[in-house]
Amino acid sequence: METTALPRCVREAKKSRGKNWILESLLALAVMAVASMPVSIVSTVYLFISAMPMMMEMIGSGSSFFEIYNAVRTYAVSADSTAFLIMLIGEIFLIAGVLIFCLLIEKRTPRGTGLSPRRCIPKYLLGWVLGAAMMALIAAMCTISGDIRFVPVSEIRFGMILLFLLGYTIQGAAEEFLSRGQHMLGLTRRYGLATAVLLSSILFGLLHVFNSHFSLLAMINITLSGICFALITLITDSIFCACAMHTAWNFLQGNVFGFSVSGNPLSPSVLNVTLTAGRGALWTGGAFGPEAGLAATVVLLLTALVLFLIFSLKTRRQENVSAQ
Repeated sequence: METTALPRCVREAKKSRGKNWILESLLALAVMAVASMPVSIVSTVYLFISAMPMMMEMIGSGSSFFEIYNAVRTYAVSADSTAFLIMLIGEIFLIAGVLIFCLLIEKRTPRGTGLSPRRCIPKYLLGWVLGAAMMALIAAMCTISGDIRFVPVSEIRFGMILLFLLGYTIQGAAEEFLSRGQHMLGLTRRYGLATAVLLSSILFGLLHVFNSHFSLLAMINITLSGICFALITLITDSIFCACAMHTAWNFLQGNVFGFSVSGNPLSPSVLNVTLTAGRGALWTGGAFGPEAGLAATVVLLLTALVLFLIFSLKTRRQENVSAQ
């Protein structure tokens, strides 16, 4: 591909020195690990304090260490959404970490990290529409198939839902800053676009490997979602559309439809979802959420195909203009 046909974010990224894919991936993991330390400490302390009454009761009844540990772990995963909310909002440290690394240490330009101010608000709104439409389509497919049914929540906790919207806005942006802004665009400095998109999307999938109920299909779907986020970044020449797409996908999944989001704890939602008795989880994703189901595979494959065609047409048009 001619250099002039590349998105400007890629051309700007190429102005700084590239590294091999192993080092680029390790650096992305290192930035994530360091930036996640503050919020991990805060959420762990919160969980410890909130679970203290349960632990004291179990100690008094003579429960073993492993019984107490498993009870606290179950509590952390399923009984308390506040700690999960703290972790989502705390992802702001990851945004800061990526910006410090890319702009100050690697000396990239803001555009070389995907931060293009041009039409950022329309691009963000477009991302929200795309992410919401994809998740709504998955929910509709699962409902039409008869695998799930939705029931309105009797007492909707609007305050908490709005806080989760804030949390997913930060978290969606943070993961896109890391996976597309730092990692994918960093890889384009030495490798072709296809390699950069694929490698960064695979690592994006692997970042979820320790989530509860993770499966091979979940890995495939999250990698596909990474490819979709990467393609929309290249099409719009900005990560803002991908940030919103990511946020809308997670927010509708967890706080509108009531699914589990990537195996994380259930959070306050507008609807409750129940699996139809006797149906398997292959289509819906079961306890991990739709990202581990075939319905999501269909939607993500179709979305990736459409985005690839749009990117190819845009690139071909730019190549023709450059050749004239």
